[in-house]
Amino acid sequence: MGRFASAVSLVAVGLLVAVWVTAAPHQASQAAQGSPAAKAARHPLVGAWVFRGEGDAADDPPVLYTFAVDGTLTGSSLAGGRHGVWEVTGERTALVTFVSLTGAGPGDAPLQVRGEIEMTSDRTLTFTYTYAVLESAGPNAAYEGPFTDEGTRITIETRATPSRATPVAGGTEAVGVAPTVEAAAQMAVDAARAQAVIDLGVDAAEITLTEVSAEEFPDSALGCPDAGAFYAQVITPGYRIVLEAAGQTVEYHTSTAADVVVRCGDLP
Repeated sequence: MGRFASAVSLVAVGLLVAVWVTAAPHQASQAAQGSPAAKAARHPLVGAWVFRGEGDAADDPPVLYTFAVDGTLTGSSLAGGRHGVWEVTGERTALVTFVSLTGAGPGDAPLQVRGEIEMTSDRTLTFTYTYAVLESAGPNAAYEGPFTDEGTRITIETRATPSRATPVAGGTEAVGVAPTVEAAAQMAVDAARAQAVIDLGVDAAEITLTEVSAEEFPDSALGCPDAGAFYAQVITPGYRIVLEAAGQTVEYHTSTAADVVVRCGDLP
């Protein structure tokens, strides 16, 4: 009887171990899917945006923001940069805190900005925020606001460009072929478009993509060196991107990862 009981006990322990081994990966997977990083990766806020103020701030220059899957954010405008973090609070909402170097306090001191973002569609959002001088920021600080900005996602946009002429009765008709943008080039086009918003002083919606191609540039300057500067003479892969806005054409070269964007030539 004792041997039988021992055997039953061993079988029971074995079953428990098997159940645990089977359930553990599933539980770990569920935990990973519910982690802040996983929630951020699936959130529609991830990407590049153009923010514009409302009311008295409607005429201010736009601010560009990029929300990364790791919960960080970076921003830039004609006046300076912004760096901070964001956190998912719902399927279409998030909390944001960042430091702005475009200060509005005494002596243009840096500001701490905190607020909440609500996605109004996959391409638009509302940002409601307050701010305080960074040195005095904290739970008991006197924050200014609230203020509201409206955001628009920067997306890949293509248009037909003249490529050949087809004879028609009484003359010719231009037939356009839109450039094909591969998935690998999307970040490069986004980065070039964001830089063009700053360089040309236009809205992202006014910028059209006319050419994009993968290139192997002859040096680390991506084929657009500054006069008098020295660069490594190595083959550097990247992208050549041509954009148009308000009758102006501008060419950018980017690295493969789109972390370097170089404008080729002077602005029109």
